Amino acid sequence: MTAQILAAVIFVGMFALIIMDKFERQYVTLGSAALVLVVVFGICMHSWDAIKNALNLGAIFRADFWYGASESASSGVNWSTIFFITGMMIMVEGLGKSGFFRWLCLSLAKLAHYHVVPLLLCFMAMSAFLAMFIDSITVVLFLATVTLELNGQRKVVTSVGNGRLDAVANAIQSATGMDFHLETYSEHSLDEGSTSRAASYVGLEWGDGIVTWGAGTDTDIIVAGIHALVSAINNK
Repeated sequence: MTAQILAAVIFVGMFALIIMDKFERQYVTLGSAALVLVVVFGICMHSWDAIKNALNLGAIFRADFWYGASESASSGVNWSTIFFITGMMIMVEGLGKSGFFRWLCLSLAKLAHYHVVPLLLCFMAMSAFLAMFIDSITVVLFLATVTLELNGQRKVVTSVGNGRLDAVANAIQSATGMDFHLETYSEHSLDEGSTSRAASYVGLEWGDGIVTWGAGTDTDIIVAGIHALVSAINNK
């Protein structure tokens, strides 16, 4: 009875810590699992077999683990699922770091001429298609319409990006032909309270390798970021 009570306490405590969001969730879950193994299975139940069955390490060394077409029924940790998800996440991270998703979304946005309804339909179709090959993929893009005044003439440009500031930067590049990359962005609050000002810092890397910096402040964090972006452009 003691083992069951301790297991229930650890389970409830784990979810309480997750809800409180004071610690990283992976540390909470792994720590709770370690407590179950040591306290419940080891100290209370005195069962090495229970620990061994829960870890299920022997499944990794079976031949059918690596080439079996179907999963065999087993208790304990499902290592095949963990390996599968790990591989998928590595692949998605690699594609994201290489800029594949950003390139794909920007290409679709240009084909749709940045119109909202066609954009939504294209992104829905693309997400559904990619989800067949890449598990749990989420594509988030921001659409920005920027009004620029160039040589006394106003020009309205619409562009997309993987963030609001990135969308504004792409719109400016599209309108002016400038060649820069949003290398660094950081922000922090200057005051306390609901009317506090925010400070943003932007670093741009230009096509010739030069890096320029800019800073901006505003009560709106998005506006502060745009001020910092413009400041970095003007410092070229």
